Formats: sequence, structure tokens, C-alpha cells
Amino acid sequence: MNCKTVTPVENLKEIVLDKYLLTDLGRDAARSGIKVEGEEREFTIPGFVNFGTFLTFLRFEIERVKVSGKESQMGSVSLNLPARLRSNRQQFERLVLDISDFIRNNTDSSDILSFASDNTFFMIFPEKGDMAVEKMLYDFRTSIEKLLVNTFEDESEWNLAAQFETLNADTEYNTLINQVKTI
Repeated sequence: MNCKTVTPVENLKEIVLDKYLLTDLGRDAARSGIKVEGEEREFTIPGFVNFGTFLTFLRFEIERVKVSGKESQMGSVSLNLPARLRSNRQQFERLVLDISDFIRNNTDSSDILSFASDNTFFMIFPEKGDMAVEKMLYDFRTSIEKLLVNTFEDESEWNLAAQFETLNADTEYNTLINQVKTI
């Protein structure tokens, strides 16, 4: 490995040092990534930006609101499932994809969507209005609850919360981010 020469592939000799087999856990890690303790793995969803990009959009939206004098909203829907209901990663990811499809299909193309921490959907609604966002989040919550009841028929130990914050000229980015990170 350190011979500092370049050998054509056809001249290389194969030497088996050891034989390794993947466990089920290793197979899952290869397909969906390894979650390191203390690290939050972000789930990639079509039409949704990663959480870091979302925070950048949020900072720009707060600045845009300050300049325009108009209000926008930032909403979130948090899904808290006990570990035993999250243990089937494929079922959990299918559930997240179903929820994200519903959210994406019921928002405008100008809305900014993100999914973070394996449990929270975040949304920026430029100039939507409090009443419209409140109704939208209520509809999201109602529909997602129906999906959860159908998915986990005999389980009721999940929690679903929806909330929003109005972005206006007085909104402080750092304060809002601290609130968002505790959701």
C-alpha cells in the first residue's frame, strides 16, 4: 500500500486477508447511513431542503420581512414516536415519506420545507397570514393523526404537535433558532 508505485490492474495479485459478512444492522447502515451517537441524521426527502439550508432560508426570510414590512410564518409539525415504534426503520421512513408527500402536495411551491432530527417537519410560509397557516397546520395535524392511527392500529403512545411563529420586523433570528431547536 505504501510502495509508491502504480501497478496496472491486470498485474495486481488478489490476496484474501479476511472474509466479512454484513449483519442486518450493517445492511441497514449501508442503505440508510450510520447514525453516530449524538449526531442527528437528516432524512433526505424530495422537495425538502436539508435543515442547514432551511436555516439559511429562514435567516433570509426574516431579513426580507424586515425590509418589506410584511409578515411571514414559520411552522413546524413534530412527530414523537416511542423507540419501539421507530425501531422498524423501513416502516418509519415510509411513514415519513407519506407525511412529506401530503405536506408537499398541500403547500405552495414558494413555501420552503425541511425535515430534521428524524421527527420534525419545518416550513416557511412567505406572506401567508396567521389564519391561513393556522388552518393549514390544523389540517396537516388532523390528516397525519389519521395516518398514524391507521399505521399503528394497536399503539397510541405517539405524540403529534403543530405550531407556528410569525416572522415580522421584531423577529430575532438567534432567538427564533433557539426556539426551533427545542421543538
